[in-house]
Amino acid sequence: MITSVTIPAGTVVHLASNDSLHSRHDKAGKIITANVTQDVKDAKGNVGIPAGAVVTFKVVELEPAKSKSAKDGTLTLAVQDVSVNGKSINIAANVDSVEHTLQGQGVTAGGAAWVGGGAAAGAIGGKIIGGKTGAIIGGIVGGAAGTAVAVQTADRDVVVTPGAAIVIHSFSRT
Repeated sequence: MITSVTIPAGTVVHLASNDSLHSRHDKAGKIITANVTQDVKDAKGNVGIPAGAVVTFKVVELEPAKSKSAKDGTLTLAVQDVSVNGKSINIAANVDSVEHTLQGQGVTAGGAAWVGGGAAAGAIGGKIIGGKTGAIIGGIVGGAAGTAVAVQTADRDVVVTPGAAIVIHSFSRT
């Protein structure tokens, strides 16, 4: 009977998230779990971490993308341990990737302020230049410009859904 199995450094482990994360609602410090999707074996082929084992993570950073042009938000997870047959085992591993999407936040109070500010500035400028008609046209143009700024600068939330793929790799502690 095998009582101890050593997983070689650099071993890749594939998982599926059990939980969701959302940068608008969740914060650093939240604990999530994921299931190992396939057996993890040592160099001799012995199963060290069976499929279905539960890995626990702590959220270190979770921030939305700061604008529409930002390529991604910030999502950092730290591996805490793995539960094998009900026994918690420390594991030395880094997170390589977490499957997630970016979701627009829609019109927020800050975005509405950009639209309203643009409309007001356009109306004032239009009134100065063209009287009442100029104020109406200026308000429309200013509102459109404010909308464009609001859309471009709107945060996009980082969202992880249950079942999302997480990939980690083991390393040796020295």
